[in-house]
Formats: sequence, C-alpha cells, structure tokens
Amino acid sequence: MFRFLYILSFLVVSILPPLESLGQVEDHNGTRTSYVETAEAFFPSLNAILKKVENRAPLLLEEQEKVNEATANRLVADSARGLQVSVGLNGHSLYENRPNTDYYQQYRFLASAYLRKPLYHWGALRAGSRIAELAEESSSASYGNLLKTLSDQIRSDYLGLVLSTYGIKLAERSLKLAIGNAEGMSERLRLGLVTELSLSEAKTSVLQQRINLAELERKLKQDTLTFRNDTGFDGNLSLSMSNRFIEFSENHKFAKNLPISTGSVYSLGIESMENLIAMENNRIVVAKSGLRPKVNLLGGFYQDRVDLQDSRSSIERNNFIIGLEANWSV
Repeated sequence: MFRFLYILSFLVVSILPPLESLGQVEDHNGTRTSYVETAEAFFPSLNAILKKVENRAPLLLEEQEKVNEATANRLVADSARGLQVSVGLNGHSLYENRPNTDYYQQYRFLASAYLRKPLYHWGALRAGSRIAELAEESSSASYGNLLKTLSDQIRSDYLGLVLSTYGIKLAERSLKLAIGNAEGMSERLRLGLVTELSLSEAKTSVLQQRINLAELERKLKQDTLTFRNDTGFDGNLSLSMSNRFIEFSENHKFAKNLPISTGSVYSLGIESMENLIAMENNRIVVAKSGLRPKVNLLGGFYQDRVDLQDSRSSIERNNFIIGLEANWSV
C-alpha cells in the first residue's frame, strides 16, 4: 500500500509542472496545435490574481512609478523647446515726509510679462527631448517584460501551491495508513504473529510520516506567504483541484522536449542596447552645445512710474521690448 501511494505522488509531480504551456493536442493529420485554455481557466482564484496583479504586485507598482517618472521627464524636456511665459505683479507703498510739506503716502502696483522662445541651441533641446523619449520607451518596455515574466512566475508558483496542497492530502492518507498498520502490528504482536522489531519499524514509519507531513505544511505556509507578498493578493486563496483540472491532467497528452524560444529575450536586449547607444549619442550633442552661444527670442511688457519735476505727481509708463538674446558660457 505504501508503494502505491508513492507512485501516485510521483505521477502528480510529473503531470502538473508543464501546465504553464498547457500542452498541445493532435488533429487527424497528427499535427500538434496549441491548447486553447490557459492555467487560469481551471482555477478562478488564479484568474482573479492575474487580473489585479498590475494594481497590487509591489514590483509592478514600483515599475509603474518609474514609467510615470520617465513620462514626466519627457514632458519637462519637451517643454524646454516651447514658449516660456513669466508674469509678475509688483506692489509697494510710498511714504514721504518732507520738511515744510504735508505727510504723503501712496500705493503703487506695477505689472510685467515676459516671453522667451528658444531659436537655436545647436540641437541640444531636441537631443534632450530624444533622450527623455528613449528613456520612457525603455521604461515602458521594461514594465511590459516584467509584467509578462511575473505573470508566468505567478502561474508556476500557484500550480506549485496546488501541488503542495495535494501532496499534504496524500501525506495525511499515508499517515492514516501507517497508524493503521502500527495498530495492526500491535495486535499481531499480542497474538505472537510478528516480532517486536516489526512493531518498532511500524512505529518508526508513523513518526516519519508525521515529520514529512509537518515539513510539507511548513513549506506550504512559507510558500503561500511568499506568493501573497509577490502578488499583493490578500483575498481567499483556493488551492483545491477541480474535477475538470484532474480530468485534463489525466487525459491530456503533453508534448515532450518543447523548444525554448529565446528570440524575444534577445530582441528586448538588443532594443535596450540600441536605446542606450542613441541616448549617449544625444548626450554628446547636449555636451557640445554647452560650449556654443544659444539664441533666444525675447519679448516683454512692463510698467513703471516716472516722477514729474517739482511735483509729487508721477506718470505711469507702459514699456514694450522685443529682441534677441544670446547666452554664451565662456
């Protein structure tokens, strides 16, 4: 009986892991086609976890903030090429207490507005925008790759938890059988059919089964805690096998020696490297422009007051300016 339980446990181990790809089936021509359902089709709890993983998984939330930061940096870099507007309002109070005259006090408010538009910065502003754009693309690609990798890992870890739960049930059955066997040995010893050594071996088997069960429960508890931390899932985690899943595991023919496709990994690495090279080239453009004069178009409006001669009265002037500004760091 113990040998039968061991073989059953081994079969479960050999069937479950390939469920990430969910195998393939053959048509009437012998051609293998992809199975239409994925692992979450058999486990509603896993489906709920995967739907909410983008809003709960700590790693994805951190990567989302990096994407948001890259987007903000791109907006800042693009705004440097646009029209810059500054508006000001100056207010002050004037007090005068001259000899042989009455005390005088007056409030004054003066407005100002200035416009600045970069005309020629030797391609530095365009290069800065391109650097921020490439950084945003790299951050978005990294997020998409992490989401795919984490989703695959969640499927694998969840199926591992299901397998561990089923292994605990088998261990509980083995423990019950070992206890029954020990009790039978005790009765046989009383009848003189077995020796005390046989009874001791049966009791040792019970102890070993208890140790195995405790270890499986400890590992399941630890793996479940890690799984919840990785996914951010705090709901009810159902780890039981449905009849549909068991039927699929027993009847489906899994493909052997499936090829591992690494093209997407290499493609992502090449794209990331190309972005890094392009960013460095644009940084060279920005660095070179720092030694050259930069030309801006300026326009402005401001108000001031001019005192009249021999009078406390003043007139308010509206001033308009327009011109070119050249900044050259030497």
